[in-house]
Amino acid sequence: GWNLKESGNQCIDCNNRYCNEGKQAPLNLRRETGLNDTTNDGYFECIDVHWMKYYDGSCDWKDMTDNPNSEYRNNFFIREHALTVMEPLDATGRLRCPSGPGRSFPKLDYSKGFPDWWMLSHMDIKTPSEFVQDNVQYDLQINYAQFYEIEYEEQPKDGPLKKDGTVVIFGNAYPNVAPDPFLDKIICQFRKTEDAVRDECGLDSVTVRYPGCMNLRRRGRGRRRLRHHTHYAGNATNAQPKNLMPDTTKIVLDDESRGPEPTQGQFEKFIQDQIEYGGGNGNWEGHPLLDPERHLMDYEHVPWHHYQFLINVRTEYYHRLEASQTVPPCQVHNHYRVMKDPLRVHPRQVAEVQRLLAERIAPKGSPHRQCLPYTAGKPTQGILGGPAVKLNRPIQQFHPASKMQFCECKDWRSKWPEDKEWCKIGELYKDGYKVGDTKRYFDKPYNFDAGEKLKRTGRKDHTNVFQ
Repeated sequence: GWNLKESGNQCIDCNNRYCNEGKQAPLNLRRETGLNDTTNDGYFECIDVHWMKYYDGSCDWKDMTDNPNSEYRNNFFIREHALTVMEPLDATGRLRCPSGPGRSFPKLDYSKGFPDWWMLSHMDIKTPSEFVQDNVQYDLQINYAQFYEIEYEEQPKDGPLKKDGTVVIFGNAYPNVAPDPFLDKIICQFRKTEDAVRDECGLDSVTVRYPGCMNLRRRGRGRRRLRHHTHYAGNATNAQPKNLMPDTTKIVLDDESRGPEPTQGQFEKFIQDQIEYGGGNGNWEGHPLLDPERHLMDYEHVPWHHYQFLINVRTEYYHRLEASQTVPPCQVHNHYRVMKDPLRVHPRQVAEVQRLLAERIAPKGSPHRQCLPYTAGKPTQGILGGPAVKLNRPIQQFHPASKMQFCECKDWRSKWPEDKEWCKIGELYKDGYKVGDTKRYFDKPYNFDAGEKLKRTGRKDHTNVFQ
């Protein structure tokens, strides 16, 4: 496990004896790694040459939330360190999608060095962000945990698959933007998970309402009540039954679960459809999904797509690096792609994610404090004054073997119009080659303009710790 006490991260399960040895994560992501000018000794050329293609899997919303063929009917879990959406597996580790067309995993394509697909294992949402970008920490972090397509016979007999990857999307609250409807849909389902756990434990439903979600007002058996305080679990050991930990579940791949091979034309049409559909990253005003006449309870009118957050952030550019996982088993060889822009969300959305994590009840049957408050985070005040916990592992010492790279306009042309406009902001040249641009990187760092800037941090500044 890892420890969040005042003494800092102890990396108990990591391969290295000390945290400042080897490729540890999270890190301070420095955009200057993409700037090849005479003032930069930290330049590391991005080797990627195209965007991350992503392709949805077979499992639809019903398969994710009410699946009679998976080990758990509802595959939304409130874990001690994150809100987790797990791909629906049966007891043997095989994907089950009875309502969808087939049973193929969602997958994406890393550029350069990985000829096969990366399959989606699960998605985590936590607060605040673990990675920071030029010393800026964000309100949320969304992790798409991927595993590399390897034959089952080649997998280790215990533990996860050999190669792991994580696509990271930051989330940040902006009071002047409309709520992201997909995040609202996700929040409603986690509230149902919360209520189911409380029901099984004989506890009352929470009294906190959330706009658009069904108001769950059930009284617990025996009307049992808890004085709700956060119990700080020092080490993030598994506070749920072992088979509720998707990152240690043996996943079985076969021809059907690998799914079809999408064509380049399908990808291009998909992105063009998303551009025409509009919305995304705070641009929801007047969008059909927010039309009150079309609104259904629990946001049932909002379509489900496994990579919807990757669609909504509306950028193709990212930081590329190799470092450890940030939760047990803390494997060192994890391939990260961290998107350059945060997803703009409403403060009420951040506040509800914070509350769900801070007021977590350990499910019945858990080895630690079953039916009692249990979280791996340190208590803090939420964005709107409500309950919250800090679940971020502290920033680690950078090691050159992490090969931190910033991949952006000079490396390939994006399909998103927002990226195209951002890429028009200047360009430095050296010997006829594009070498990046400080104004684009730091003065107007995002595809949207909220008046924010990033401050260039050098190699001596990348070890700042966010407790």
